[in-house]
Amino acid sequence: MQTLNEEQICDYLSVGKIFEAILEDGSLEIGVQEYVPYLCTAIHAGHELRKDLADICLLNEEERYSEEDPYTDELIESFPITLVARDSRYEYDLNRPTDKCLYEEAWGKKVWRQPLTAEQLQVSCHKHSRYYYLLEALVAALNCRFGGCLAIDLHSYNWQIRQHKDAPIFHLSTAQLDLRNWSRLIKVLENRLAAIELPNLETTVSRNTVYKGRGFQAKFIRDRFLKTPIIPLEIKKIYMDERSGEVFPLVIESLKKGLHKAVLDTASYFSKYLGHSN
Repeated sequence: MQTLNEEQICDYLSVGKIFEAILEDGSLEIGVQEYVPYLCTAIHAGHELRKDLADICLLNEEERYSEEDPYTDELIESFPITLVARDSRYEYDLNRPTDKCLYEEAWGKKVWRQPLTAEQLQVSCHKHSRYYYLLEALVAALNCRFGGCLAIDLHSYNWQIRQHKDAPIFHLSTAQLDLRNWSRLIKVLENRLAAIELPNLETTVSRNTVYKGRGFQAKFIRDRFLKTPIIPLEIKKIYMDERSGEVFPLVIESLKKGLHKAVLDTASYFSKYLGHSN
């Protein structure tokens, strides 16, 4: 994997170059195996926390890990275009606006031993802004090439420690989607997700029951790209034990294969929509 700066990544996107790269500060990875009208992001997959923040963080690694979205990067690694955050949401949360991207308290726990300095805040906000600069460049390149693109915003959520036993395995949020244009697209994805077979688990899908999809990434894309529906998709952490961290490889593999097919089928429908609308 190459190490590139943001200008180099934007240059590659503008000329349609195939590449895999990590941003020079290590905060994100971007991969373009093929130019297609859809992409997948995993903005809470990361666990890195820079030393000056780790030294004053009141939360241990296990506490931070429990509210991150581990393995969401692995679940999308086979997709043609991916954008994955490597920094922890505790360093800056990409699903919040830049000026509110650092927690003082999270899930009822105070995060920092002492107030963050202006320099610490500036560094985190700058990294947050760099992600969105590159996201906008990526989506703009796909819109220019195809006339639009579909974005899947992948997350995971806790159910054991929050006792959401009956919560769905797949959850879609549509608060920031124009359902007049995209209701059929959502239905296609829901149907494809419902068809995924998982080992010893009944596949369930719901919409807007756990989360509403009001995160910043969805708003950012909605406000800039009319023909880029972004679908926040939450996966119940059925692929691991939330308390011990033990991973269930068979479930991971089933999810990877099932998600790949479900999103590919949905993207195919979306491509037909683009063809009819142009």
